[in-house]
Amino acid sequence: LCDPVHPVILVVEDHADMRALLRLQLELDGYEVIESETGERALELLLACHVDLIVLDAQLPGMSGYDVLAALASDLPSVHVPVLFLSGRTSTDDIVEAFRLGAHDHVAKPFRGKELRARVAAAIQLKRRHDDLRRENVLLDSASRTDALTGLANRRKLEEDLHVLTSHARRHEQPFAVALVDVDHFKSVNDTHGHGAGDHVLREIAARLQETLRIEDVAGRWGGEE
Repeated sequence: LCDPVHPVILVVEDHADMRALLRLQLELDGYEVIESETGERALELLLACHVDLIVLDAQLPGMSGYDVLAALASDLPSVHVPVLFLSGRTSTDDIVEAFRLGAHDHVAKPFRGKELRARVAAAIQLKRRHDDLRRENVLLDSASRTDALTGLANRRKLEEDLHVLTSHARRHEQPFAVALVDVDHFKSVNDTHGHGAGDHVLREIAARLQETLRIEDVAGRWGGEE
């Protein structure tokens, strides 16, 4: 289930009959289901497998559902998985506490199958939108630090890397080297063969630089043919 075809739902419920009922309802809509009897095991599964939604019971042995919500917020903030909180405790204070700790939605026990499945579908759809937005943000951030022509780091990224390298060198009293490469006679290439040929030359030089880099090295385009 670490490379699933369908959305994966982690059901965290200590009663076997309730887990079986939840699995039956969720599999009707084509979801893949993994199960955990405890909160501790659920946190382990979240680190090991892809999960799109957690259906979390409030009352669990040892680590309660509220404890799991708190652990997700404090210990696993990078795990962006919505939580559908399942509880027989339906007082306003209990529901508010679940939302305060990070639950996405709340379903009362005993639950109605159609309602549960509708809430699950809505949570999965929201998760997909958030995932798409995060991917777009990563791409935009990468593009803002990448030279569009050569694919190397741009000047902004190089300045950030130089700051990190300088700080590291000072802290550990270790030197590092910077080479500024200026392509000879580049203007004549553009003048004689056109800017398209000049762009091709820059891309080829960039590719050859990339081939020689060690994992800790950085290559970038400072500007023009530098």
